[in-house]
Amino acid sequence: MSNQTSTSKNRAEWADDPRSIYFILPGHNVELREGDRIREEDGIPKTGSSVATALAAGLTALIIHYVRLGAVYSWHRGRVNDGNAVNEDSVRAIKRHGVIREAPMRISAGYTDKNRRLEVESFFRDPAKVLDPYNRVTDESKWEKVAQLARDLVSSNT
Repeated sequence: MSNQTSTSKNRAEWADDPRSIYFILPGHNVELREGDRIREEDGIPKTGSSVATALAAGLTALIIHYVRLGAVYSWHRGRVNDGNAVNEDSVRAIKRHGVIREAPMRISAGYTDKNRRLEVESFFRDPAKVLDPYNRVTDESKWEKVAQLARDLVSSNT
């Protein structure tokens, strides 16, 4: 994933070739949202390509982790041969460059060649409510939500 800083939610002006940019992630004045449970050490918004790079790496790791958990759930429920289930082949596939590069496109319904900004927050908002440890949802419902996220992130033909 290529990433850059931007104040206008578009690629940075200094980006050489927009065709080499797959996604745009925040990298300018990034701060925690009100209500986040993580405490900032100094409260100063962070800026720089290192911020966007960290977000890209974290998102990639999260995608791979969800697919792995989805495969674990499928195995545990005896659904590994179900055509819609995420399985061991899905885990191998998501680690390939072409597949992991496509996964974030599923996060943003509005992703196009001209709009490469990822709508991570809106994609994960409802699942986060189900997975919140303070939510009184059953463990089975939480696992079902994880499996659904994994299916949403990995193509059915991988």
